[in-house]
Amino acid sequence: LYALVDKKHLGVHTDMLTDAYVDLIERGVITNEEKTLHPGKVIASFCIGTKKLFSFIHNNPMVEFHPIDYTNNYRIIARNHKMTSINSALEIDLTGQICVDSVGYQIYSGVGGAIDFTRGSRRADGGKAIMVLKSTTDDGEKSRIVPAITEGGGVVTTRAGVQYVVTEYGVAHLAGKSLRERVLELVDIAHPDFREDLMRSAYRLNLIRREVFPVAFGRYPEELKVKQIFGDELELMFRPVKISDETIVRNFLASLPRIEPYVRFLSLMKVYPRYNVQEILSVDYRTKMVLLGIDNKGGYERVAAMGGYVLDEESMVAEVDFAVHPDYGRRGVGSFLVQRLAEIAHDAGVRQFVAYVTRGQEGVFGVFGGLGYFLEISLVDNLYEIRLHLDKPVEVCIIG
Repeated sequence: LYALVDKKHLGVHTDMLTDAYVDLIERGVITNEEKTLHPGKVIASFCIGTKKLFSFIHNNPMVEFHPIDYTNNYRIIARNHKMTSINSALEIDLTGQICVDSVGYQIYSGVGGAIDFTRGSRRADGGKAIMVLKSTTDDGEKSRIVPAITEGGGVVTTRAGVQYVVTEYGVAHLAGKSLRERVLELVDIAHPDFREDLMRSAYRLNLIRREVFPVAFGRYPEELKVKQIFGDELELMFRPVKISDETIVRNFLASLPRIEPYVRFLSLMKVYPRYNVQEILSVDYRTKMVLLGIDNKGGYERVAAMGGYVLDEESMVAEVDFAVHPDYGRRGVGSFLVQRLAEIAHDAGVRQFVAYVTRGQEGVFGVFGGLGYFLEISLVDNLYEIRLHLDKPVEVCIIG
């Protein structure tokens, strides 16, 4: 709850009231003013905490206690507009089955209101159901995201009921996803030390096709996400690729016209083999980076643009390439994408970008020429080599 200190105008409908709620009320985070059910009121069934908590609720008209069959009635919960439930979990398997009270035969707590609030928030207008867990046990020896629920464990939230799962490595959106997509989403937010083993287990359990599939190593760089508006209506989210992006990346590549410059992106570039989606998704966010420009209009993710680079650590020179879907062309999307790649690479100490362009596509020069670095262009065997010196900033583009 303390992670909510930067939020505003929150309301409370819960079964158990604790000291953390009092702190958020005192900070002005919780006001209950915008609640559609019991506006201005904190709704709870019981409380556990310190003297501070009990002093706060004593004769306080802001706080109302109701029977548990009222506070935990999912139909009542669903009457709260934008109801968001946050429940903790102990273990989750690769299909999305969740244990909240036990690991194996070891019982740690009761079931609580996890099911009630998950169902209620999913039915609420604009609601969300979130399950949170640490990616590993406290000693770091075991993953809490597992191939299969530990023998003896009780499934509290079924795979059909889970919507969002959160660890310190990111967010997995499981609602409406296939088993294969669930595996990739959950491996994405598992601890990096366990991702490869989880993928191998997924093969063994026939949850994903038996193919050599990539595993992204390291922490997902959330801080690299940026939103950009193009024109009056188009808003794109630019973010590093994740292995769970397989479907939208494959759809993007399949939808590109088989004409230049897209053919070059698919088959001639040195960075990624033709249609090798697995290779594209296998990144470490250091020596290999791929950015997607995502159009999320209507709640459906569509890749508008994709670009990336592969770094030679000995020379600190990276080969870069990008493609923009024609539906998003001539709006500055490609220029912004390459600019973001250059910013990320520059911050990582990359000295140069190298790109290859076929004759007839000289218009791409402008994308690189507007970045504020010394630019060299040479033509060899009908293939232009573009060399952007990230260690040589200039006020005016200089083409060597």
